Amino acid sequence: MNAYGISETGMVRANNEDSFFYTENEIYGLPNLFIVADGMGGHKAGEVASEKSIKYFREYCEANAADSGEILDFLIAAVTYSNNMVFTLSCSDDSYEGMGTTFSVCVYKGGKLYTAHIGDSRVYVINSGINQITADHTYVNEMVKLGQITEAQAKTHPSRNMLTRVLGSNPSALIDGYITEIQKNDRVLLCSDGLTNMIEDGEILSICKKRSKNEEAGKKMLKKAMDNGGFDNCTLILFDAN
Repeated sequence: MNAYGISETGMVRANNEDSFFYTENEIYGLPNLFIVADGMGGHKAGEVASEKSIKYFREYCEANAADSGEILDFLIAAVTYSNNMVFTLSCSDDSYEGMGTTFSVCVYKGGKLYTAHIGDSRVYVINSGINQITADHTYVNEMVKLGQITEAQAKTHPSRNMLTRVLGSNPSALIDGYITEIQKNDRVLLCSDGLTNMIEDGEILSICKKRSKNEEAGKKMLKKAMDNGGFDNCTLILFDAN
């Protein structure tokens, strides 16, 4: 699968509140696993939220072997467990109050990409074009869907970073689930908004078209985000469907 993942603090932030995990090998009864989480909260609480969200997700997976026929249900159950645990943790310490994190997780098997998602990190399928398969759970995206603003206006709206759904902010979370048919050698990109706020989808597609190796493409995307200002933590995982 030639997976490649990287995370960078960026040019402005003091701490990296993003976390990620991936393996191309079988784990917890799953054929592979790819996760990106982008934390939010007070001093260092975002780091705690993203790191713990992955820890609790994996804790659930380790205790409950996946049913090969119900991958998406398994992923959503694990994210739901993680949400409950992060919320409980946020209530245990005043310094963690209100913390939360985006969470996007993918598993690829037999021509299908299984995705569970909450927040505004993104999952793309890239081939001759680029297709964002996850929805941004943001205030401005809701405004776009209602026809109140255009997509172009959303990119510069003062509330563009306001999230409507995150993992860990309340005891119940609505997790989106997707099963996407993809072709052999399509590329899959998971990333935090530190990438997508800095470079356009068309630039991501252009970089992937010009670079056959995921490591090379991933490093180029990250460099482009930093060259454009690097205003946020930036995390990405890029892998081939094969």
